[in-house]
Amino acid sequence: MVFYTPQLMPNEQSARLFMVRSTHPIEDYTIHEAHLHLKLQQLITTARNSGENPKELIEDYLECDYSQGDEHSAMIEFIFQHDRMQSALWTLQELWGFYDPEIPSESLYFQGMDTQEAIESYAQIDLRSFLEALAGTSLNS
Repeated sequence: MVFYTPQLMPNEQSARLFMVRSTHPIEDYTIHEAHLHLKLQQLITTARNSGENPKELIEDYLECDYSQGDEHSAMIEFIFQHDRMQSALWTLQELWGFYDPEIPSESLYFQGMDTQEAIESYAQIDLRSFLEALAGTSLNS
């Protein structure tokens, strides 16, 4: 199942970064962050399998020099330690502090994608679009 809630992902950019696939409910920030690591691992694998160079994508979208290793873990660690990802994670953690699972995703108060749109959007996320969202500036509404 795709985990999406407009309370934590108030816009398309944040949804692209923070939507994850999970067989169990995600109940807190720590579990969500762990799933983000898994998501990045999958995105890097898919990018490599499709002939893209993840290191070049990281450099292009994050506008930095990547000098870490070729291993998935090194790339994931680099992305997670980047200032933009740290800022995004801080925002996500802050939103988790206000998250109320009792409010339905389709609530008019938190207008966002419906469930089907979220599933379709998640299926279109690749490493390039993830890094493109990360390179954006505003994660709030």
